[in-house]
Amino acid sequence: MEALLSGNNQLITEATKALKIYTKHKESIRLLSYVLAHNPNAGIRQLATVLLNSNLINLYNGLTPPEQLEFRNLLLVQFSSERLLNIQKGIGTLVGELVPIVQLSNWPELQQMFEHNLASTPDSPATLVLLYSLLYHFKPPPMIGSYLLKCLQQEKLVGYALKCIVAIVESQDTY
Repeated sequence: MEALLSGNNQLITEATKALKIYTKHKESIRLLSYVLAHNPNAGIRQLATVLLNSNLINLYNGLTPPEQLEFRNLLLVQFSSERLLNIQKGIGTLVGELVPIVQLSNWPELQQMFEHNLASTPDSPATLVLLYSLLYHFKPPPMIGSYLLKCLQQEKLVGYALKCIVAIVESQDTY
């Protein structure tokens, strides 16, 4: 993975070929999850989210139910503990990819996190990125309006809040 970040075109090409093959194997979800949770290099952690996303559904479906639960919990814990927005966005994207498969009602930890975030003061674009990835998959709760209004009052959150509002409007036909 470090070769992809090396700046050396030959190393990048070779590493890309190898990782394309590797990420199709069930075992890759375990290693990439470990890298996401434990690697001190932010670039490598962000790359892990991209590589996980490249074949996430097939990899996830290849896990046993206890492994699936462990993976989902790892994503939520890492989302909460990660301090870098780009990596949080990557994790939010992974969560959003899993929601249609897992169903929000079967992921109580995500429901709790979602409800907690909506009840708290908005402070992070990452929370809105996660919210955005979920809004296409379920009917928004009544409290979402007041939460998004608070977000619109913070300059750093306006763009993300507007994306969430668009997602709500676009998904109205599916409810």
